[in-house]
Amino acid sequence: MATIRPLRPPDHEPLRQLYLGAPIEDRCTRFCARVSDEHVLRHIERSVGKADTLLGAFESDRLVGAAEVFLDDGCAELAFLVARRAQRQGVGKALMAAALSAATGFGARKGIVITARDNRPMHRLALASGMTRTLADDAEWMAEIDLAVVAAPLPLAL
Repeated sequence: MATIRPLRPPDHEPLRQLYLGAPIEDRCTRFCARVSDEHVLRHIERSVGKADTLLGAFESDRLVGAAEVFLDDGCAELAFLVARRAQRQGVGKALMAAALSAATGFGARKGIVITARDNRPMHRLALASGMTRTLADDAEWMAEIDLAVVAAPLPLAL
């Protein structure tokens, strides 16, 4: 079972390795488009400075997944990446629970996930977490949850 905790400055390099080590298919589903290494590196730099919280899933001190929570006017947008070897092992579920809890703790009223239309694992995870699909078009799929129905926030050590 993965341990979930906030990412700290020393975790920046493992986060970079997680993203750059992801297969192109996983990057496409994460970003809803094919992206270059340079785009990924810019995204990490922005996320480290801009995300309201970054959470990491660790197995034996190795980063195997990350969740980003971006807050905007009471809405928390959640984004995830899980290493291929750690997929379908509960890591995404644990990250989703922690991200929803963190968003609730920050006072967000709604949580959303926007992903590629063909990212079925993320669709299943969002729906299993209590989200409702609100959009499905040619490129994107979106789901949301009223955070009033989410359990009390988990205490996350910063």
